[in-house]
Amino acid sequence: MGQLTDLPDELLHDVLSLLPAVDLVSISATCRTLYRQSRDEKLWQRLVNANIPNKITKPGIFHTFKDLYSAHHPYWFLPRNKIWFSDDESTGTLIISRYDNRRGVVEAFRLVAELNEEIAVPWQSHPDVEIQPFNPRLRLWLDDPIIELRNPDRLPLRDRQGSLGTSPRIRNDFLWPPVTIPGERSVRKRHDFLADETSNTFQNIQKFRKNPNKISETSFYLLKWPHFGLGQPVIPRHRINQTWIFSTLDPALYTPTKDKPFQGIWVGDYNFHKCEFLLFLQRDGGGARIFEETPYDFINDQDEAVTAEEEEEEEEEVVLLNGRFEDAFERASPPDSLASNEVDEYNGVRFQGRLEGIKLTGDPNIPRGEISFVAEDIGPKGLLGVSQDEEFRGVRVVKSKGHIAFEHYTDDQWVNTQLFLISPDYVAQYWEPMNHISFFRRVNIDEFTKV
Repeated sequence: MGQLTDLPDELLHDVLSLLPAVDLVSISATCRTLYRQSRDEKLWQRLVNANIPNKITKPGIFHTFKDLYSAHHPYWFLPRNKIWFSDDESTGTLIISRYDNRRGVVEAFRLVAELNEEIAVPWQSHPDVEIQPFNPRLRLWLDDPIIELRNPDRLPLRDRQGSLGTSPRIRNDFLWPPVTIPGERSVRKRHDFLADETSNTFQNIQKFRKNPNKISETSFYLLKWPHFGLGQPVIPRHRINQTWIFSTLDPALYTPTKDKPFQGIWVGDYNFHKCEFLLFLQRDGGGARIFEETPYDFINDQDEAVTAEEEEEEEEEVVLLNGRFEDAFERASPPDSLASNEVDEYNGVRFQGRLEGIKLTGDPNIPRGEISFVAEDIGPKGLLGVSQDEEFRGVRVVKSKGHIAFEHYTDDQWVNTQLFLISPDYVAQYWEPMNHISFFRRVNIDEFTKV
């Protein structure tokens, strides 16, 4: 039987192009021929471009694409996943990560929305309701990067603007990403465990950081502290409030399809709370709802054996969760029936299934991670009619429920609303009890990954 090195260079290149970076480096150590082949710039260019939406043809400030890839390994998942949302306070933060080839930097910035001053007009069929035009200006807050990785291998931990960690096995009463959003896994978090550099959790994160296979590519911890000018960073003794968890979204959740045209990242007008970002999620009609799963299904367990005693202790902890877990599940969705599988097609758009608006950023009343509204069925079952109003003529209107609460998310309840499905990029919601109408617009995330 012939050896791998007996293949023609073209075929050997094709074989090596199937390998991930770590395996490519490993195979280069076996012999001179594979060492020479594995250093082919096209192989490393492919590996870099697989992690960024906007392909590059030159390695920028680095001598080779291999140097470029090595400089930011194993953190290429940041620009690859693009969207990250955090658990900080009640408002949360939505950031867009990208790679800047001009400076050789992996960076992430807040996505912010600014309202334009426009004159409100009365709704002709409801004179007591004003329609406020909603055309926000979206931009990245470039003055304050959340993450800036120049070359992680050359910088000590405290000199980085962003510190990435793993998903540690720790005890707490919160999950991130929240159970309202389907994900690969949820991270149990306890910020106070990460606030002390002498804690086992913090030390384990630093140990795992050296092993790329131990690093989560869907969630990370971010520890922030002030740094004034050229002086030493001021690291507070109690850093609980400076520790955030960021999680990403599976592209399948926000990519619209023919059957799910409204799915995506949206920005909405929340009156006094200004603009907030949401995930519009279309669930399949007749399918199981996320809230029917048990709390234990959402816990992030490490790939290690656990004893029966540990499993029993962990299960008890999950059920308790400060006595609030069942309440959280009851509040998460209105007690309406499941969506049907029936489909309506109107003006070339398919309407079917359940549509949820889940907050990626929030406010003191309804915080990030909670459901803002639900239309149980945007198909025939939930149809109220087609609007004949001048402002919404020909627009499909469906039944929906809106989520409201007092400050600090107290006494929350669901109220009747109507969802005006103007187009797959533009939606309005009429809040019946408040005589208020708000608007939502789709966000083109790829627009903000360009440098």
